[in-house]
Amino acid sequence: MQPLITPLLYPILVAFIWGILVILVKDTKVPAIYGLGVSLTGGVFFMFLPAVIINVPVFAIFAEPAIMVNMAIIGITRYILGTCLFYMSVKTGDLTIATPIVGLKIIIVTFISVALGLERLNFLLMAAILLATAGFMTITFHVRKLDNLNRWRTIKCIAFALAAALCWSAGDILVLRVKHMNPFSITFVSLLLSWLLYLIFIISSRKQVFLLRMPSLDRKRYLLHGMFSLALAYFILNLS
Repeated sequence: MQPLITPLLYPILVAFIWGILVILVKDTKVPAIYGLGVSLTGGVFFMFLPAVIINVPVFAIFAEPAIMVNMAIIGITRYILGTCLFYMSVKTGDLTIATPIVGLKIIIVTFISVALGLERLNFLLMAAILLATAGFMTITFHVRKLDNLNRWRTIKCIAFALAAALCWSAGDILVLRVKHMNPFSITFVSLLLSWLLYLIFIISSRKQVFLLRMPSLDRKRYLLHGMFSLALAYFILNLS
């Protein structure tokens, strides 16, 4: 019984964490790109102490160009592009639309991973694919009934969510191909690299002032989302 429960439990925990905390992001005032910086900071510092305690070989990983590039791409696709696009989706439209669309990721990841021989198709994956497809079809039917103004806003929400799903799928596939690192190291190193790359981008574009002037409530909300959704939830996902 345990082998059936464990694979099912991880995605449920991840969906629960993201589903609860993304509500905080929905009501923030600052643009998604600046909120992302706070979330990345929260995620990195949330994992920093455990990384020190278990002695994650960060410098050894950085000394291996191929590994570092792979971790950087995972960080960019998962944490920078995927998360920012998802923030834009939930801030543009409704959570009830964005969340099921992002669920299409399971279809993309499943077919690619099965084609590459990384996973085998089983009953749980088939059930997840059917649920994701049903959610997408329901949203498509709902969009047709909207007026022009709400339809355009909803289409933008769907487009952002689909783009986020594609980015997250790319990151998930890359994680499946990593065989020489434990789940915690993958999570921490890819998150750390994405944070460093984000800082380089935001400082070089001279936009750091927007992070410093962020309203206190928005900062707290993004910090919480970074700590538990970007750090904890992705660690749980990597365990699966």
